[in-house]
Amino acid sequence: MDRWERSRRRARDAGLAAVTRWTRRAVAAGVVLSGVLGMGLAHLLPGQAAPSDVPSPAGTGDPSGGRASASPPAEPGRPRLTPPHRAPRPSHRRPHATSGGS
Repeated sequence: MDRWERSRRRARDAGLAAVTRWTRRAVAAGVVLSGVLGMGLAHLLPGQAAPSDVPSPAGTGDPSGGRASASPPAEPGRPRLTPPHRAPRPSHRRPHATSGGS
């Protein structure tokens, strides 16, 4: 192996190492950026972020003793969900066949 071939290999290896470092940094930065954007969107979209009025754990002044009720308390100013006034009408379309079968 001559001197020129060795220097070319060293230069190639150094270039590949630089590309590898750049790629790893770019991937790490992308992961961090996507996490930050995801957390930001979770707080902007309704119903995605944790509520600010998280119930206190048992033994810290919670009158119910830490027991959660079956339904959350109604928010003031918002009506609770009510059942429909009449039963839904049956569909006039025929159901289509699904995949599978023998």
